[in-house]
Amino acid sequence: TVRKDPYPQDALAVRYDAAAREILRRSPSPKGYCLVLDCGEGRLAYELARRSDLKIVAVESDAALADRARRLLDEAGLYGRVVVHHVPGGRLPYTSYFANLVVSDGLLRGTSYPEAREILRMLRPYGGVVALAAATDAGSERKMQVWGQGVFAEWQVAAADGFTWGLFTRGGLDGSGQWTHLYGEPGNSACSGDTLLGGSLTVQWFGEPGPRDMIDRHHRNVPPLARDGRLFVPGDCVVYAVDAYNGAPLWR
Repeated sequence: TVRKDPYPQDALAVRYDAAAREILRRSPSPKGYCLVLDCGEGRLAYELARRSDLKIVAVESDAALADRARRLLDEAGLYGRVVVHHVPGGRLPYTSYFANLVVSDGLLRGTSYPEAREILRMLRPYGGVVALAAATDAGSERKMQVWGQGVFAEWQVAAADGFTWGLFTRGGLDGSGQWTHLYGEPGNSACSGDTLLGGSLTVQWFGEPGPRDMIDRHHRNVPPLARDGRLFVPGDCVVYAVDAYNGAPLWR
């Protein structure tokens, strides 16, 4: 629930309002995790949060701006579901594939483009969306096209309503497998067909939904099934689905 709008009703307010509406229209789901790059005072994060159920991670390289964004979002009653991290530069400290949606506040304000390959690293397979908007000028479409080419397959650039949009929806990872039956697949091979697994393992996500609704494994419960980036979990008198890349609850 939004307590109040802490931002001025100026020309930028109209710009952020229009951009947030279009971003959410192009996003496949109002749930999951959104990464806001170059968040500034947090205005794009605010507009997205008040219109959706997204959990928003906002990044800002300027410590003073990051602190101001935190205070303004706290005034709005949104801080917690929106968090602002001060990251001076370089590789972002987030696990790969966690973000359902990646946007940039900085481009709306006319700052430089973010690092394309770092965005791709963090973008969730099976439907993760990049939706970048820049102010339209004489060279904006060309800049957007060059920035995304070679990194994002089927990178789309379009001009609409005063913005130049860069859009990409990620498919599945080549070589990824599925686990659709108790023992992997209908032939009970206990093999997912995944050819990507290798090297050391790391934690992808932790926290909810947790073990509360699970049946103890010694009682021989059915294991979770995995397909298209989702986990389908049989529990104690319940079945629920979560995002396999970040744990976001999808349905129950």
